Amino acid sequence: MKIIISLEEDNALNSKLSEHFGMCRFFAIYESDAKKLKIIKNINDHNLKNSNISEEIIKYKPDIIFSLGMGQKAISFFNKNKILIKNGNYKTLNEVINNLDNLKEIKESCKKENWEDMPRPKRFRRILNIPQVTYFKPAGIPINRLEQIRLDFSELEAIRLKDHEKLEQIECAKIMEVSQSTFHRILLEARTKIADSLINGKAIKIEKEL
Repeated sequence: MKIIISLEEDNALNSKLSEHFGMCRFFAIYESDAKKLKIIKNINDHNLKNSNISEEIIKYKPDIIFSLGMGQKAISFFNKNKILIKNGNYKTLNEVINNLDNLKEIKESCKKENWEDMPRPKRFRRILNIPQVTYFKPAGIPINRLEQIRLDFSELEAIRLKDHEKLEQIECAKIMEVSQSTFHRILLEARTKIADSLINGKAIKIEKEL
């Protein structure tokens, strides 16, 4: 039997489970008969409309998918492909593997909340350089007369890696631990904000993501 388990981290058997299937950072692939375990990174970005994590997962031909939370669309998709969805009150990968016979099969959303209608949280983004200077403004204009643009740490990091360090996009994405499409989007947003500030005389405030 092959089971795929959604994870928040890659810490072998001590890996913490992800709260939601589509927003997890890693997947564990466990073959119970051979007792083989493999952890892979989720390269899909749930924040993108064209992201289809479900179709990627079925390529591994699992018998069961374990997740603490999963939207109804994904559940229906997997059920249509004859893949069971199960969950349980566990916190780590090891607990799931040791309780395979006690997992609960589900056919409706794993959470009471409607995941599809909830705002999608930002995925983890690795930041290597925390800026020491976090405010820039045009000279000679009081702050209270300036319009302010907010630049996230991740947007500044994208600018640093691509435009300052001159790294290739694929390398930048690996460093920030995001997909290439996500990195490209972050970079474009950062460049647009900086251009707006320079051309229209706006201040830039650099802040950590909310």
